[in-house]
Amino acid sequence: MKYDRINLSDARNLHLLDRMTYCGYTETRMREVRASECQPFWAVSYIISGGGCLELPDRKYEIGSGMLCQRLPGMNYRLEFTGGICQRRFFIGLPASGWEYMNSMVPGLPEEPVIEIGLIDRLITHFQLFIRKYGAKNEFSWLMATDLFELAVNLLSPECLIRPDTDPRIIAARKLLDDPDLLHLNLHEVARRSGLGYSNFRKLFTVETGVSPGDYRIEKRVEFARQMLSSGMTQTETADALGYSDVYAFARQFKLRT
Repeated sequence: MKYDRINLSDARNLHLLDRMTYCGYTETRMREVRASECQPFWAVSYIISGGGCLELPDRKYEIGSGMLCQRLPGMNYRLEFTGGICQRRFFIGLPASGWEYMNSMVPGLPEEPVIEIGLIDRLITHFQLFIRKYGAKNEFSWLMATDLFELAVNLLSPECLIRPDTDPRIIAARKLLDDPDLLHLNLHEVARRSGLGYSNFRKLFTVETGVSPGDYRIEKRVEFARQMLSSGMTQTETADALGYSDVYAFARQFKLRT
């Protein structure tokens, strides 16, 4: 989260109506319908899987994986998420004053109701780290609000997360960590195959991605575990496939991260 123009002292000068800020993740197979004739706040959903449609007075949009569904303050809309399929999405909400503040600090943020950005691993990791840091309840603090502004800006401007000068050795390391067939590799071996000593690898990886290689691997394992369990694999089979020493270690870590 790199926008240094948004900082804690600036955010404290903002009056947030009812301090209504939130960020979270949902996973469901239920059909959901939301509507407003005059949206009182700003909200955006980042769809990881599933989809549905967003209806405005003059247009209808199909929404799906890798898309943002943005509801601006004052918007008249009806939003439906389809039932019967796995709906996975992250979401953010800010009061109207928060949306105005964010636009004043970072002019030119897109206002389209539906924006296709694709599934960006680094962005998903930022959401996961935010939720882990502040918990599902998002109890209000000015530090939390500041981090949420940064996350919202990165969501609407994901090109900020794609650095053209990314070290090719870290790109190679991420490919190794992203491969479910290479989960048996320890991090020292990942560093060696990427052409780095472990100490330099850990420092450079954290600078480039915003997360340590250990945390990155854990998040990947949890992601793979969700897919395996939803496909019908048992906990024991999943733990073995992911390289855990036993099913209890897997279950404990999975519960902590989800």
